[in-house]
Amino acid sequence: GLLEKPTDILAKNGKIYIADKGNNRIVILTEDMQPYAVLDSFEYDNKTEQFNAPSGVYLTDNGDLYVADSMNGRIVVFDNTLKFKKITAVFSKDVLPDEFIYQPSSIAVNKAGRMFIISANTNMGVMMVSPEGEFEGFIGAQRVSTNAFELLKRAFMTDEQLERSASFVPV
Repeated sequence: GLLEKPTDILAKNGKIYIADKGNNRIVILTEDMQPYAVLDSFEYDNKTEQFNAPSGVYLTDNGDLYVADSMNGRIVVFDNTLKFKKITAVFSKDVLPDEFIYQPSSIAVNKAGRMFIISANTNMGVMMVSPEGEFEGFIGAQRVSTNAFELLKRAFMTDEQLERSASFVPV
């Protein structure tokens, strides 16, 4: 069927991988744009699991396919035959701030297996996750900067205006 809200595309090893967010699936095409496979579900823990708004795909050199399954808050990994391998990077509230909502939208994986994940609704940077799925921290968070005009304007604001004004956070 037609793609609905495709959010990521990757061409590697003669295949094209598309995160079809609106249809909750990963579409795989051959390099001449012919259908090869569709991933929309997989077996895990003796039940059928489905994607919910998958937003990112990444293929390692050994052929493992990583899918950022955004609304399910997880990374799903398939082997080079597209067989389900594991679910990783599901974090507990013990590790992250209480208000943090984990919705992975993009992923990259280095040769050592370390994952670099961008999660929607965060401005803390890129999440770094070990090959075992352990959260290691954020990297690349943008620095907050302001200009002289903003500082001058804030100097004349009332306490109520300061309280209602947006805090300076990177987007």
